Amino acid sequence: MNPLDIRLKNLNEVGNPDTKRPFSNPGMRDTIVKATEAIGWAQKWHAPKAREVRPGVFHGIGMACHVCVHGAGGNPSTGMVVVNADGTLTVISGATEVGGGERTVMAMIAAESVGIPLASTRITPEVDTDVTADTGNTAGSRQTNSGGWGVHLAGLDAKQQLLEWGARKFVNDARRANPPQTIQVSPEELDTGNGEVFFKSDRSRKLSIREVVAFANNPIIGRGAHVHPPTWERVAFATHTAEIEVDTITGSIAVTRYVAAHDVGRALNPLGVEQQIEGGVIMGLGQALTEALLVDQSTGLPLNDNILDYKVLSIKDVPRKIDVIMVEKPKEYGVFGAHGIGEPPLGAVASTMINAVYNAVGVWVEDIPLTRDRVLAALKKG
Repeated sequence: MNPLDIRLKNLNEVGNPDTKRPFSNPGMRDTIVKATEAIGWAQKWHAPKAREVRPGVFHGIGMACHVCVHGAGGNPSTGMVVVNADGTLTVISGATEVGGGERTVMAMIAAESVGIPLASTRITPEVDTDVTADTGNTAGSRQTNSGGWGVHLAGLDAKQQLLEWGARKFVNDARRANPPQTIQVSPEELDTGNGEVFFKSDRSRKLSIREVVAFANNPIIGRGAHVHPPTWERVAFATHTAEIEVDTITGSIAVTRYVAAHDVGRALNPLGVEQQIEGGVIMGLGQALTEALLVDQSTGLPLNDNILDYKVLSIKDVPRKIDVIMVEKPKEYGVFGAHGIGEPPLGAVASTMINAVYNAVGVWVEDIPLTRDRVLAALKKG
């Protein structure tokens, strides 16, 4: 049976049958459709070992779906922001940066929540919980929704204070006008954006946030603490597809094209999301094709504990093009609808490669990495 058809016929789009918790706006079907369309599955899928592209070299196409709990976030989720006298924003968060752009996203979420441009926003360098709000550890792809919720609520707290002080200043300015005016303004009539407090009904009636903070006589300090409710089954959805060529003489595998489609909830930093997915795919290809820690069985010591002997993929080993598809299905539990994306891109790669190899040569090579020796041994075994 066509692997695409069997997946579409057996999708669970409801929730976890054990916990009884529902999925929130699941995007698995979308990732399947988009990943297979992008690679041309309908035109290129064939029976195993049915397409020899050159003598002894066979084309294969594979796909795999992925569901995991990474990226959901969790407690603690706290944060702080300070709106300074000059109208700039300082973000204070314990979200640790480990290369995934976590602190950039914290700044973006806070800036959007308060209504101050990102260019006027900075995040403090400290990540020590002695001096910052706690967001837990940076692991499990959790910081977008752990640290993110903290700074989001802190931003909303600061925004509400800006609206209250802004309403007072509009009234005060009217009273001091020539001639004096008596007006009534409630915070509910106002909004913030682009560093300003303005009337929802007439955006031309506005104050700069710098003016509002000066009127308040103190910086505006926002605090946020979020408790993640157990309402939803919080999972990441993804589908990967790949085309490969397998040389049955040498056992080598060449990846000619790769497509990774992920339900990211909402992409808060699209460039960062794209790079996270690309990086995860490359890590996964290394795991699937070359990387293995070799151990001396007599001593228990590693034999290839260095970058020379431990084969990490180089730029010449990865596909020339990795197509990233971001499916945006906002989640009820996600800050601005987002779901974390750190680890999920790694999860489907090995299975995609194994399935593609089977499609190419008609034998299963189930142990990774899919080395030349293992491919040739499987072919010999038949």
